[in-house]
Amino acid sequence: MMSVTGSDQWLRWWCIAAMAVGGTLQVERTIVDVLPVRRPCMGEGVRACLVVRWAGDTTWGAFYDDIDGFPYEPGVQYRLLVERRPIPNPLADASAYAYRLVRICHQTRGDRVTALAPVEKGVAECP
Repeated sequence: MMSVTGSDQWLRWWCIAAMAVGGTLQVERTIVDVLPVRRPCMGEGVRACLVVRWAGDTTWGAFYDDIDGFPYEPGVQYRLLVERRPIPNPLADASAYAYRLVRICHQTRGDRVTALAPVEKGVAECP
């Protein structure tokens, strides 16, 4: 029996998405900053969400989804380059997007938040 890795699963979803939208994938690359601690959030019950700031934003908020390939470690602040792609026909309470790690641009260990300058919207490579 063959095991499915994260990248295999991503490729499978990628192909399904391509077929669902007529062969055109609407994949967007963006920068996201991740704080070194999670915070409680409410989804399907209470869980611990990442706290993130997206390129173009100055405020931090809870992130309810997963980022495929992202090895989050508590106590480490990250700046990531991620790909975001639409999920065709998502379930009612599910995310409309899937996320995949492209690269860890920056990481700092420690409980203090390092003052990373916000990134402008539209930046699609590590600053």
